[in-house]
Amino acid sequence: MSYQSQPSGFEYPFEGKKRFYTPDFLVEYVDLTKEYFEVKPFVRAVESEFVQKFNAIKVAVKQQQTSISLITERQIHIQPRLDNAKLLYRYADIQQLNPLQCEIVSFLRRQRLNKISAKVLAIKLNYSQGDVNSNVLALLSAGYIQADILNNKFNDEILLWVD
Repeated sequence: MSYQSQPSGFEYPFEGKKRFYTPDFLVEYVDLTKEYFEVKPFVRAVESEFVQKFNAIKVAVKQQQTSISLITERQIHIQPRLDNAKLLYRYADIQQLNPLQCEIVSFLRRQRLNKISAKVLAIKLNYSQGDVNSNVLALLSAGYIQADILNNKFNDEILLWVD
């Protein structure tokens, strides 16, 4: 997964005129699908003019065969999502897998549909919990492995898997 802040913008029609829009973020997922994100304060996001413009932008984005999501502080400040996002951001610069990361991904693939906690993973692989956790965070951030970080705070008991 990769992301870009303030990616190249595009034109969209609104009220009979061509307008220009630059999204806040572009995310490209591991499966190569792309999604734009617009971040706005909630009070701005519900204003009639913004809603109308954003609906026009959504139509233009759909024609590009991608999608766009609107994010407000009400979504960002939800726990444990916010703390997990801050934590994952620190590990977002993975360029290439190191040997431990390869071992973690390989082990989780062998588990198939079974989910395993980070604690058990450290025991099974015979690494310290700190080493496993930091590498798991990098793998989660890059989209190599999965965990329910939207609903569960990251810790040693979080369940991990590979899709």
